[in-house]
Amino acid sequence: MDAQAAKARNIERIKTLLPEVQPLITLLIAKLDEVFSEIPLITDANRTLEEQKKLYAQGRTAPGPVVTWTLDSKHIGGRAVDIAFLDSKGQLTYSVDWERFGFVVRSIPGLEWGFDLWKIDKPHVQFNPDKAVQHFAQPTLDWFLAEKLLVKEKDLESFPKWGEVLQVIKNYHDKYSHLFLLSSP
Repeated sequence: MDAQAAKARNIERIKTLLPEVQPLITLLIAKLDEVFSEIPLITDANRTLEEQKKLYAQGRTAPGPVVTWTLDSKHIGGRAVDIAFLDSKGQLTYSVDWERFGFVVRSIPGLEWGFDLWKIDKPHVQFNPDKAVQHFAQPTLDWFLAEKLLVKEKDLESFPKWGEVLQVIKNYHDKYSHLFLLSSP
């Protein structure tokens, strides 16, 4: 798969997510693209309960390895994604700097990393609105990083407008900052 096909696949997968999750995952993909030489690829996003049941059966009552441990996945309803990468030959790889991946995930309000949650499932990223509250209780340089990405605007015209991405993050800040007596960036 080449970069254009990966981009198209990411866009289609992002569209299956909840509206409030779409800009956050869009920003995540842009940040990952910025810091990794490999191309980020959303391998899984929204699932139906039937799809989750089928995955859960795998390695238990159906052939194949166990790939999930729950029937109550955040993928159901469009609140989670799994991300792998394409190497320079266009081959799917999971051999990347996962610590850097986790750092990027943690930099986006409302997102949490599977490895932080369970010490497994490094490709998994899920939406948790409570994380936005925690994020703004401990402000970081994420606003600067988000604005830097907005200025750069790589060739991502098919993604939502960068202003919309920043607006979603700002809305979280505006909604919760009064709880922590923070000022807008």
